[in-house]
Amino acid sequence: MRKITCADCGRRYDYDVDDFCPKCGSYNPPPDTGATRLEQELLSRFQDGQKQQTRSARTRPAPGRTLPRPHTPHAGGEERRRSWLVAIVVVVIAALAAFLFPILAVNFASLSTGLPETGWSIAVPEPDTPALEAHPTDSLPQDGVHEPYESFRMNGTQDITVGELWEPYLSDELAALYDDARCVALDLEVTGGYTRYDLYFFTPFLSLSDGTQVYAETDWDLLDAFYEVGLEPVTPYDAQWADPLYGQMIFFLPDDCTGDVTLVLPEAAPGDGEEDPPAAYHLITLQLPWSTSEAF
Repeated sequence: MRKITCADCGRRYDYDVDDFCPKCGSYNPPPDTGATRLEQELLSRFQDGQKQQTRSARTRPAPGRTLPRPHTPHAGGEERRRSWLVAIVVVVIAALAAFLFPILAVNFASLSTGLPETGWSIAVPEPDTPALEAHPTDSLPQDGVHEPYESFRMNGTQDITVGELWEPYLSDELAALYDDARCVALDLEVTGGYTRYDLYFFTPFLSLSDGTQVYAETDWDLLDAFYEVGLEPVTPYDAQWADPLYGQMIFFLPDDCTGDVTLVLPEAAPGDGEEDPPAAYHLITLQLPWSTSEAF
């Protein structure tokens, strides 16, 4: 018994039983065969040919099947896909910029308006107030005539108290904006207010002797400038977010205005107020502060 080890696959077998390796079929002559160098070279060539056939048999596909083709991506495919992706991203960003730029520009412009000394201002939405038709004071519906400092009910739950007209001090900025007008303030106190989504609020106004209507100041861009001179512009509309509410209704009257004026407080109307008039009018006759001082 001659045990040898296959030089190709490492299998050990009995050379006296199998001349060739039972695992891979290689011929492995025992070291004591006594073969000449020529015989060993011929045997080596025979083994090399047998190995080549064995490799071919291992890679040959089975009948009816094909070996999967290796995936070889086209040269430059990844770069083209990346270029298309970059192009799509650029187009989307450009479209968003074109859409958002007008909106951002309008918002920036609305924030940047105001007095240079007062810095940025916050735009607070106010209800659209259609101008009421100008008419003399005596032609207004006499739904409620009151006196200064008299408390009365308005807008369902609001208790209103209005004081006398007085002329406040103005800063240089405000005076420059209204160089042809005189400012008057009217103290306002409101209790019982709360947020109402079912009512449309109108802006109060002063009715002059010639029928001119001067609406209360609601320009929130000037809010900081009013605060600097100790004023807090409010209307009954603001009582929806403050209870109690205390502040001043601010009016800018023509500098040649004389005589008595009438404060008109329109009742809030149900709905959106687009077509419906105020539910009622509350009237308070007031004296101009300079009329009283000039009398002396």
